[in-house]
Amino acid sequence: MGTIAVTALPQAFALIGGPPQFFGTQYGHFALLKIALFIVALSFAGVNRLVLTTKLRASGPMPARRVLIGSVVLETVVVFCVVFAAAAMASSPPAAHVQPVWPFAWRPSTEAWDEPELRGELVRLLIAAAAGVVLIAASLALRRFRLLAIVVAVIVIAPFTPSLSLLFVEAYPTSYMHSTTGFSAEAIVHGQLLFQQRCAACHAPREGSGGGADLTAPHLWGHLDGELYWWVTNGVADWRGNAVMPAFGSVLSEQDRWSLIDFIRARNIGVQISKTGKWQPPVPAPATPLICAGRDADEIGDLARHVLLVVAGGDSAT
Repeated sequence: MGTIAVTALPQAFALIGGPPQFFGTQYGHFALLKIALFIVALSFAGVNRLVLTTKLRASGPMPARRVLIGSVVLETVVVFCVVFAAAAMASSPPAAHVQPVWPFAWRPSTEAWDEPELRGELVRLLIAAAAGVVLIAASLALRRFRLLAIVVAVIVIAPFTPSLSLLFVEAYPTSYMHSTTGFSAEAIVHGQLLFQQRCAACHAPREGSGGGADLTAPHLWGHLDGELYWWVTNGVADWRGNAVMPAFGSVLSEQDRWSLIDFIRARNIGVQISKTGKWQPPVPAPATPLICAGRDADEIGDLARHVLLVVAGGDSAT
Protein backbone atom coordinates (compact mmCIF):
# COMPACT_ATOMS: atom_id res chain seq x y z
CA MET A 1 0.00 0.00 0.00
CA GLY A 2 2.88 2.34 0.76
CA THR A 3 4.41 1.65 -2.66
CA ILE A 4 1.13 2.57 -4.37
CA ALA A 5 0.88 5.79 -2.38
CA VAL A 6 4.48 6.86 -3.10
CA THR A 7 4.24 6.14 -6.83
CA ALA A 8 0.95 8.03 -7.08
CA LEU A 9 2.38 11.34 -5.83
CA PRO A 10 4.55 12.08 -8.92
CA GLN A 11 1.57 11.27 -11.13
CA ALA A 12 -0.66 13.72 -9.26
CA PHE A 13 1.77 16.63 -9.63
CA ALA A 14 3.35 16.00 -13.04
CA LEU A 15 0.62 14.29 -15.05
CA ILE A 16 -2.61 15.75 -13.63
CA GLY A 17 -1.97 19.31 -12.53
CA GLY A 18 -4.94 20.44 -10.46
CA PRO A 19 -8.67 20.10 -9.67
CA PRO A 20 -9.85 21.07 -13.20
CA GLN A 21 -7.82 18.21 -14.65
CA PHE A 22 -9.00 15.83 -11.93
CA PHE A 23 -12.67 16.47 -12.60
CA GLY A 24 -12.58 17.41 -16.29
CA THR A 25 -10.47 14.75 -18.02
CA GLN A 26 -10.63 10.99 -18.52
CA TYR A 27 -7.20 10.62 -16.94
CA GLY A 28 -8.39 12.57 -13.91
CA HIS A 29 -11.52 10.43 -13.59
CA PHE A 30 -9.42 7.27 -13.49
CA ALA A 31 -7.15 8.97 -10.94
CA LEU A 32 -10.14 9.76 -8.71
CA LEU A 33 -11.31 6.16 -9.03
CA LYS A 34 -7.83 4.96 -8.12
CA ILE A 35 -7.75 7.24 -5.07
CA ALA A 36 -11.18 6.03 -3.91
CA LEU A 37 -10.18 2.38 -4.33
CA PHE A 38 -6.90 3.03 -2.54
CA ILE A 39 -8.75 4.50 0.44
CA VAL A 40 -11.02 1.44 0.54
CA ALA A 41 -8.00 -0.89 0.39
CA LEU A 42 -6.25 1.10 3.10
CA SER A 43 -9.36 0.84 5.28
CA PHE A 44 -9.40 -2.93 4.84
CA ALA A 45 -5.70 -3.05 5.72
CA GLY A 46 -6.29 -1.02 8.87
CA VAL A 47 -9.20 -3.19 9.98
CA ASN A 48 -7.21 -6.35 9.28
CA ARG A 49 -4.19 -5.21 11.20
CA LEU A 50 -5.74 -3.34 14.11
CA VAL A 51 -9.05 -5.11 14.67
CA LEU A 52 -9.29 -8.60 13.19
CA THR A 53 -5.71 -9.60 14.02
CA THR A 54 -6.30 -8.59 17.65
CA LYS A 55 -9.52 -10.60 17.77
CA LEU A 56 -7.73 -13.59 16.27
CA ARG A 57 -5.17 -13.55 19.06
CA ALA A 58 -7.80 -13.07 21.74
CA SER A 59 -10.52 -15.54 20.66
CA GLY A 60 -8.54 -18.23 18.90
CA PRO A 61 -8.44 -19.30 15.26
CA MET A 62 -12.21 -19.78 14.76
CA PRO A 63 -14.32 -17.89 13.68
CA ALA A 64 -12.07 -14.81 13.68
CA ARG A 65 -9.76 -16.52 11.21
CA ARG A 66 -12.53 -16.92 8.62
CA VAL A 67 -13.47 -13.25 8.97
CA LEU A 68 -9.82 -12.21 8.63
CA ILE A 69 -9.32 -14.39 5.54
CA GLY A 70 -12.47 -12.96 3.95
CA SER A 71 -11.35 -9.41 4.66
CA VAL A 72 -7.89 -10.10 3.22
CA VAL A 73 -9.48 -11.50 0.06
CA LEU A 74 -11.63 -8.38 -0.32
CA GLU A 75 -8.58 -6.18 0.24
CA THR A 76 -6.71 -8.12 -2.45
CA VAL A 77 -9.57 -7.67 -4.91
CA VAL A 78 -9.63 -3.93 -4.26
CA VAL A 79 -5.85 -3.71 -4.71
CA PHE A 80 -6.17 -5.45 -8.09
CA CYS A 81 -8.84 -2.89 -9.00
CA VAL A 82 -6.35 -0.15 -8.08
CA VAL A 83 -3.84 -1.75 -10.47
CA PHE A 84 -6.45 -1.89 -13.24
CA ALA A 85 -7.29 1.79 -12.65
CA ALA A 86 -3.58 2.61 -12.90
CA ALA A 87 -3.41 0.64 -16.17
CA ALA A 88 -6.36 2.65 -17.52
CA MET A 89 -4.53 5.84 -16.58
CA ALA A 90 -1.43 4.64 -18.43
CA SER A 91 -3.48 4.14 -21.61
CA SER A 92 -5.06 7.63 -21.39
CA PRO A 93 -3.39 10.93 -22.37
CA PRO A 94 -2.06 12.75 -19.28
CA ALA A 95 -4.55 15.23 -17.88
CA ALA A 96 -1.98 18.04 -17.96
CA HIS A 97 -1.89 17.74 -21.78
CA VAL A 98 -5.66 17.74 -22.34
CA GLN A 99 -8.20 20.56 -22.30
CA PRO A 100 -10.40 19.89 -19.22
CA VAL A 101 -14.19 19.94 -19.49
CA TRP A 102 -15.49 21.35 -16.19
CA PRO A 103 -18.53 19.28 -15.13
CA PHE A 104 -19.97 21.61 -12.48
CA ALA A 105 -22.21 24.67 -12.79
CA TRP A 106 -20.02 26.65 -10.37
CA ARG A 107 -16.31 27.10 -9.77
CA PRO A 108 -14.33 28.51 -6.83
CA SER A 109 -13.33 32.15 -7.13
CA THR A 110 -11.48 34.74 -5.04
CA GLU A 111 -12.98 37.76 -6.84
CA ALA A 112 -15.06 38.72 -3.78
CA TRP A 113 -11.86 39.44 -1.82
CA ASP A 114 -11.15 42.34 -4.19
CA GLU A 115 -14.41 44.09 -3.25
CA PRO A 116 -14.21 45.88 0.15
CA GLU A 117 -17.94 45.50 0.91
CA LEU A 118 -17.86 41.78 0.13
CA ARG A 119 -14.53 41.17 1.86
CA GLY A 120 -16.13 42.11 5.18
CA GLU A 121 -18.75 39.38 4.80
CA LEU A 122 -16.07 36.79 4.11
CA VAL A 123 -14.00 37.92 7.10
CA ARG A 124 -17.03 37.53 9.37
CA LEU A 125 -17.63 34.06 7.92
CA LEU A 126 -14.01 33.05 8.62
CA ILE A 127 -14.20 34.37 12.20
CA ALA A 128 -17.43 32.44 12.84
CA ALA A 129 -15.97 29.27 11.32
CA ALA A 130 -12.78 29.63 13.39
CA ALA A 131 -14.83 30.11 16.57
CA GLY A 132 -16.84 26.97 15.78
CA VAL A 133 -13.71 24.91 15.16
CA VAL A 134 -12.15 26.14 18.41
CA LEU A 135 -15.28 25.16 20.37
CA ILE A 136 -15.34 21.66 18.91
CA ALA A 137 -11.57 21.20 19.36
CA ALA A 138 -11.79 22.30 22.99
CA SER A 139 -14.64 19.85 23.71
CA LEU A 140 -12.65 17.02 22.13
CA ALA A 141 -9.58 17.92 24.16
CA LEU A 142 -11.58 18.08 27.40
CA ARG A 143 -13.67 15.02 26.44
CA ARG A 144 -16.76 16.84 27.69
CA PHE A 145 -19.70 18.75 26.23
CA ARG A 146 -19.00 17.47 22.71
CA LEU A 147 -22.62 17.51 21.55
CA LEU A 148 -23.18 20.91 23.12
CA ALA A 149 -20.07 22.29 21.40
CA ILE A 150 -21.29 21.03 18.01
CA VAL A 151 -24.72 22.60 18.51
CA VAL A 152 -23.22 25.94 19.57
CA ALA A 153 -20.78 25.85 16.64
CA VAL A 154 -23.64 25.30 14.19
CA ILE A 155 -25.61 28.16 15.76
CA VAL A 156 -22.58 30.46 15.49
CA ILE A 157 -21.75 29.58 11.87
CA ALA A 158 -25.26 29.22 10.41
CA PRO A 159 -26.07 32.97 10.07
CA PHE A 160 -22.95 33.47 7.95
CA THR A 161 -23.27 30.47 5.61
CA PRO A 162 -24.99 32.50 2.83
CA SER A 163 -21.64 34.28 2.41
CA LEU A 164 -20.20 31.00 1.08
CA SER A 165 -21.88 31.80 -2.24
CA LEU A 166 -19.40 34.67 -2.65
CA LEU A 167 -16.62 32.13 -3.03
CA PHE A 168 -18.18 30.62 -6.16
CA VAL A 169 -19.09 31.98 -9.59
CA GLU A 170 -20.98 30.52 -12.53
CA ALA A 171 -18.89 28.13 -14.58
CA TYR A 172 -19.01 26.62 -18.06
CA PRO A 173 -17.64 23.40 -19.57
CA THR A 174 -14.77 25.41 -21.11
CA SER A 175 -14.00 27.49 -17.99
CA TYR A 176 -10.59 25.90 -17.36
CA MET A 177 -9.54 25.51 -20.97
CA HIS A 178 -6.52 27.53 -22.06
CA SER A 179 -5.40 29.12 -25.29
CA THR A 180 -3.74 26.75 -27.74
CA THR A 181 -1.87 29.53 -29.54
CA GLY A 182 0.84 29.97 -26.91
CA PHE A 183 -0.08 33.68 -26.67
CA SER A 184 2.15 34.31 -29.67
CA ALA A 185 2.65 37.64 -31.39
CA GLU A 186 1.34 36.10 -34.60
CA ALA A 187 -1.89 35.01 -32.87
CA ILE A 188 -2.35 38.45 -31.28
CA VAL A 189 -1.97 40.19 -34.65
CA HIS A 190 -4.44 37.75 -36.21
CA GLY A 191 -6.80 38.34 -33.30
CA GLN A 192 -6.57 42.10 -33.87
CA LEU A 193 -7.76 41.63 -37.46
CA LEU A 194 -10.65 39.45 -36.28
CA PHE A 195 -11.54 42.00 -33.60
CA GLN A 196 -11.81 44.75 -36.22
CA GLN A 197 -14.02 42.55 -38.36
CA ARG A 198 -16.28 41.01 -35.71
CA CYS A 199 -16.13 42.94 -32.44
CA ALA A 200 -15.14 46.58 -32.91
CA ALA A 201 -18.66 47.69 -33.83
CA CYS A 202 -19.80 47.04 -30.24
CA HIS A 203 -16.67 46.89 -28.13
CA ALA A 204 -14.57 49.78 -29.48
CA PRO A 205 -16.18 53.19 -28.78
CA ARG A 206 -13.90 54.99 -31.25
CA GLU A 207 -14.85 52.69 -34.11
CA GLY A 208 -18.42 51.64 -33.38
CA SER A 209 -21.32 52.13 -31.06
CA GLY A 210 -19.41 51.12 -27.95
CA GLY A 211 -22.59 49.49 -26.70
CA GLY A 212 -20.93 46.25 -25.65
CA ALA A 213 -18.96 45.44 -22.52
CA ASP A 214 -15.79 47.46 -22.01
CA LEU A 215 -13.05 44.97 -22.85
CA THR A 216 -10.34 47.39 -21.70
CA ALA A 217 -11.62 47.52 -18.10
CA PRO A 218 -9.67 45.75 -15.30
CA HIS A 219 -12.62 43.44 -14.55
CA LEU A 220 -11.70 41.44 -17.66
CA TRP A 221 -9.06 39.66 -15.58
CA GLY A 222 -11.76 38.31 -13.28
CA HIS A 223 -12.75 35.94 -16.10
CA LEU A 224 -10.76 32.90 -17.15
CA ASP A 225 -9.68 32.39 -20.76
CA GLY A 226 -12.07 29.46 -21.00
CA GLU A 227 -15.01 31.65 -19.97
CA LEU A 228 -14.20 34.20 -22.66
CA TYR A 229 -13.93 31.32 -25.12
CA TRP A 230 -17.39 30.07 -24.09
CA TRP A 231 -18.96 33.49 -24.65
CA VAL A 232 -17.24 33.98 -28.01
CA THR A 233 -18.33 30.50 -29.08
CA ASN A 234 -21.91 30.48 -27.76
CA GLY A 235 -22.76 34.15 -27.44
CA VAL A 236 -24.15 36.03 -24.44
CA ALA A 237 -27.79 36.40 -23.38
CA ASP A 238 -29.41 38.66 -20.80
CA TRP A 239 -31.46 37.46 -17.85
CA ARG A 240 -34.53 37.22 -20.10
CA GLY A 241 -32.75 34.94 -22.56
CA ASN A 242 -32.41 37.62 -25.25
CA ALA A 243 -29.15 37.54 -27.16
CA VAL A 244 -26.91 40.53 -26.45
CA MET A 245 -23.88 39.13 -28.30
CA PRO A 246 -23.99 36.70 -31.24
CA ALA A 247 -22.28 33.32 -31.18
CA PHE A 248 -19.17 33.02 -33.34
CA GLY A 249 -18.61 29.29 -32.94
CA SER A 250 -20.00 28.58 -36.40
CA VAL A 251 -18.09 31.34 -38.21
CA LEU A 252 -14.70 31.30 -36.48
CA SER A 253 -12.42 28.31 -36.10
CA GLU A 254 -11.17 27.23 -32.69
CA GLN A 255 -7.77 28.76 -33.44
CA ASP A 256 -9.43 32.02 -34.53
CA ARG A 257 -11.39 32.23 -31.29
CA TRP A 258 -8.30 31.71 -29.17
CA SER A 259 -6.40 34.30 -31.25
CA LEU A 260 -9.23 36.77 -30.67
CA ILE A 261 -9.00 36.18 -26.90
CA ASP A 262 -5.22 36.60 -27.02
CA PHE A 263 -5.66 40.02 -28.64
CA ILE A 264 -8.31 41.06 -26.12
CA ARG A 265 -5.92 40.16 -23.27
CA ALA A 266 -2.94 41.91 -24.86
CA ARG A 267 -5.00 45.01 -25.66
CA ASN A 268 -6.36 45.16 -22.13
CA ILE A 269 -2.99 44.93 -20.42
CA GLY A 270 -1.64 47.59 -22.78
CA VAL A 271 -4.45 49.94 -21.74
CA GLN A 272 -3.82 49.20 -18.05
CA ILE A 273 -0.12 49.98 -18.43
CA SER A 274 -0.83 53.26 -20.23
CA LYS A 275 -3.29 54.31 -17.50
CA THR A 276 -1.52 53.15 -14.36
CA GLY A 277 2.10 52.60 -15.41
CA LYS A 278 1.97 49.13 -13.86
CA TRP A 279 2.07 45.70 -15.51
CA GLN A 280 -0.85 44.47 -13.47
CA PRO A 281 -1.88 41.72 -13.49
CA PRO A 282 1.40 40.11 -14.62
CA VAL A 283 1.03 38.74 -18.14
CA PRO A 284 3.73 36.75 -19.96
CA ALA A 285 5.37 38.44 -22.90
CA PRO A 286 3.98 37.21 -26.23
CA ALA A 287 5.92 34.40 -27.84
CA THR A 288 7.95 36.12 -30.60
CA PRO A 289 10.50 34.62 -33.00
CA LEU A 290 14.02 35.96 -32.39
CA ILE A 291 17.37 36.01 -34.11
CA CYS A 292 20.02 36.49 -31.43
CA ALA A 293 23.68 36.86 -32.29
CA GLY A 294 25.89 34.85 -29.99
CA ARG A 295 23.05 33.06 -28.20
CA ASP A 296 20.96 30.05 -29.18
CA ALA A 297 17.50 31.58 -28.78
CA ASP A 298 14.66 31.21 -31.23
CA GLU A 299 11.94 32.93 -29.19
CA ILE A 300 11.48 35.03 -26.06
CA GLY A 301 10.82 31.94 -23.93
CA ASP A 302 14.42 30.81 -24.56
CA LEU A 303 15.66 33.91 -22.72
CA ALA A 304 13.89 33.03 -19.48
CA ARG A 305 16.03 33.65 -16.36
CA HIS A 306 18.37 35.91 -18.35
CA VAL A 307 18.74 39.68 -18.03
CA LEU A 308 17.39 41.23 -21.21
CA LEU A 309 17.94 44.87 -22.25
CA VAL A 310 15.35 46.06 -24.77
CA VAL A 311 16.16 49.30 -26.62
CA ALA A 312 13.37 50.89 -28.67
CA GLY A 313 14.14 53.59 -31.19
CA GLY A 314 17.90 53.47 -30.74
CA ASP A 315 20.68 52.70 -33.18
CA SER A 316 22.77 49.58 -33.25
CA ALA A 317 25.48 51.25 -31.18
CA THR A 318 23.16 51.87 -28.22
